[in-house]
Amino acid sequence: MNIHTFYDKSWLPWANENRAPNTVASQGGAIKQFLYGLAHGMKVDSLTSSHVSEFINRDDGVSLSQRRFRLSAINSYTSLAKALGEAKGNVSYKLRVNMKKLSHKQKERKHKEPFTRDEYDSIMVNCWRVPKFSFGNKYIENRAFFKTATALSYWTGLRLCDCASLEWDAVITEPDHLVVWTKKAGDSEHARVALPLENPLVGSGELREVLNELPFESPQYVFPHHHKIITTIRTRSYLPQAYRRFLKQKDMFGESFSKTFHCLRHSFVTRMSEAGVGIEDIGKLVAHADTTTTDIYNHA
Repeated sequence: MNIHTFYDKSWLPWANENRAPNTVASQGGAIKQFLYGLAHGMKVDSLTSSHVSEFINRDDGVSLSQRRFRLSAINSYTSLAKALGEAKGNVSYKLRVNMKKLSHKQKERKHKEPFTRDEYDSIMVNCWRVPKFSFGNKYIENRAFFKTATALSYWTGLRLCDCASLEWDAVITEPDHLVVWTKKAGDSEHARVALPLENPLVGSGELREVLNELPFESPQYVFPHHHKIITTIRTRSYLPQAYRRFLKQKDMFGESFSKTFHCLRHSFVTRMSEAGVGIEDIGKLVAHADTTTTDIYNHA
């Protein structure tokens, strides 16, 4: 069957019966946009994963969430084609958006706001409320980790993956400096960042107090269990999800609170900018290769 005929005579009636009108309209629009870019008269069983991949990963400035929505819409079309025998398989089933082709701005799902100092203080006081979660055959205690990670990200701009991968011999190599290696998941390059612990912009000793409380669990990693969690693809999302649940507790900020751990990084960049630090210098501190990325974090 022709791809457009299948849309009109099969997918659209099925969607009208099983989906809300708004969903039909939005998914239908994405599917038609995909189909109109293909050869006229193409058969449904001629669709390939390459056709879908080229469409969802093309360079048209669309955000990550919009690309994922397009893929979801096309998947409903191709899965129905398989179910009705028009195609041998679902060509979009295992596809993913190619993150390497997106800019940092496109990857941001929502506009993020920095944490205020009052919000930061509230988190530090209430870190004992952070829930445990099971990993393997044991329950992981998160209170010490998230207290340290919150302080590190707020005062130095470290990512959550950097905090989970802290090593004892890399945390403090000099009495007055914090030295860490920051690396994004999947990146081959990493950057060495050193920040003075007595600098008012780095907490004037507040961060040092938190670091002095660190428990010794492993000769290499400060938080060995959390390092394993953050470097395992299947469990990588556990930590940010646990932090969001903590922030949304009734005794914290409530269910409508939209800020995430990554907003602490925005707080650091914004605070540095408000203090008069140049954008290029801030970019070096947070290991950004391009200052246009740093500008996204600056809310000053």
